[in-house]
Amino acid sequence: MYFVRVCYKSYKGSVRANILSLLGGVFKGFLYICLATAIMSLGAIPTAINPNYSEHIKIFIPAVIIIGLIFFIIGGLMQKRAEKVGKIDFKNKIKNDFEFTKIMAKEDPHRKEWYMSQNPEYANYVLSRKEKLEQTLENLGQDKATNIWRNVIGICLLIVFFVGGFYLLSRL
Repeated sequence: MYFVRVCYKSYKGSVRANILSLLGGVFKGFLYICLATAIMSLGAIPTAINPNYSEHIKIFIPAVIIIGLIFFIIGGLMQKRAEKVGKIDFKNKIKNDFEFTKIMAKEDPHRKEWYMSQNPEYANYVLSRKEKLEQTLENLGQDKATNIWRNVIGICLLIVFFVGGFYLLSRL
């Protein structure tokens, strides 16, 4: 059962931004917990044994709601900061990490020129046509792997139908 859904964003190439975003979401979700606490406290007034309960509630409920609002604001600020940190870390990782740049260029091919302008090692890799060669080798490797698995599955099905057919014929 979900009481509160924590909304956060995941950033590629930035652990710091992921942590900030997640903590911001948790802090924002804390407001709902504070509101539920205030409502449950109000519901407990008729069953309270302590005669000063209603006086304590008059102080407790606004304090809990204010604390929840403060956490909500802090969470929102953390998530905004995570957005900025994520962009900075992504650019730095693109500039400095060749393998990450290759992965991102495969995932987002229409920004390939930008990746090449940011990472000279990646630009040399693309211009030397090593990328095309690797893609061709990957495609050949995938085709062979697919064909092998298709053959194995086909042989298994042939055996099952062959044995099953003879079994059915023996029952006639």
